[in-house]
Amino acid sequence: MSSTGDKQKAWDAHWRSGSLSSLSSGDKSTEAPEAIAAWNGFFRKLSGGAKILDIATGNGIVPAHARAFAQEFHTTFEITGIDRADIDPLATVTEQRSLLEGITFLAGIAAEDLPFEDALFDAVTGQYAIEYTNMVETAGEVARVLKAGGRFRFVCHAREGGIVTFNAPKAQQCAWLLKQSGVFESLSAAARAAFENSPEREETRTRFRKRAVDARGKLAKMGENQEVQDLLNNLVQVYIARDQFGNYAGFEKWLKGVFEEVAGQLQMIQALEEAALDFDGIDRLSEVLQKAGFDEIAIAELHAGPNKTLLAWQIEGVRV
Repeated sequence: MSSTGDKQKAWDAHWRSGSLSSLSSGDKSTEAPEAIAAWNGFFRKLSGGAKILDIATGNGIVPAHARAFAQEFHTTFEITGIDRADIDPLATVTEQRSLLEGITFLAGIAAEDLPFEDALFDAVTGQYAIEYTNMVETAGEVARVLKAGGRFRFVCHAREGGIVTFNAPKAQQCAWLLKQSGVFESLSAAARAAFENSPEREETRTRFRKRAVDARGKLAKMGENQEVQDLLNNLVQVYIARDQFGNYAGFEKWLKGVFEEVAGQLQMIQALEEAALDFDGIDRLSEVLQKAGFDEIAIAELHAGPNKTLLAWQIEGVRV
């Protein structure tokens, strides 16, 4: 199991890539009409000028939805997004960037320890957020910063949902590629021999190509996720075009970066699998929120995408 620090680095790197989403379900379900309509239903309950806090905001997909709603229905929200990760959406995001302008983003802020005064916000939101935190501590902080009568809405990973099931084979592929395939080690050896014009040049190249061919077959048996297969194909192509790096040190630096990227994907999926809630888990979250001072708590499933796949749990309520 990866350390908390390793996982944090993985999230930092992911959000620096500029992606609005965290992990795919294969069909961009977080942007599906059903998912956006569900958020719009929540935003309709808020008054103009409402102060919204989005926890574990990532690169601001929920604030972007809120801003799009406000523009469409001619209202305004004052939106703040916080995340434990080293986020900077206004510098890294290109997709829907205009929707993020005017939103306050704060990096390095844990949902369990919010730096805001009591009863400041009218609403607190989170998409794939609270389940990654200490839910008891986060619920207490959300209750503290919400005004009486303020609302919360959280979308949480469902253990049987499409995001978890789509990414499970990818985790298996990443783990095998990193730890058992020998692809990275054989590629490094082949590149070194090539750059140094070693007598072992042909032998190491043959060994790498065999590893790559064997890996394609093994990865295909593990699942239909094409991302890891594409990465493997890219390794082969970059080896062929290795002269672009000038020397082995440059190539090895690039290869280390790819290795860390795959390791980061694996760590994120492992975090997803640990965080996802089954029926008992969402029920426990409801109890935690009730004890923290919330009422009118409602739980529902969110189905989205062309196949109406179970995507997530929805839970919302009102601060007493």
